[in-house]
Amino acid sequence: MFRYLFCVLLAPVAVLAVSPAQAAAPNTAEQTKVSARGVDFSDARQTKAFYGELDKAAHKVCDVPATNDLSVKADSADCRDTALDDAVRRLDKPSLTKLRQMDAGAAPQVADVRPPR
Repeated sequence: MFRYLFCVLLAPVAVLAVSPAQAAAPNTAEQTKVSARGVDFSDARQTKAFYGELDKAAHKVCDVPATNDLSVKADSADCRDTALDDAVRRLDKPSLTKLRQMDAGAAPQVADVRPPR
């Protein structure tokens, strides 16, 4: 089962939406909004709390009822990853990007600042 994911940033509100290809109503999309209003992204605790809200929203729009079908579980996990990646990319906050990279298991991107020889 494929899912189509759309994440849109509207002012300080992140919107996560997904439309399952094989849903009962094929042209409907689930979505949820996460407000970034008042979040100080220079504060690690606030950034982590906001990321947690994004993660909950991704689960809300991407998770399926309990199933043993591994392909459905994989699609759901891919949907969540795509939702989070897209929301974080659109918000374009370095502290949030670093947190997402750490959560996704990727090494944070760092600049090579070695002095020239």
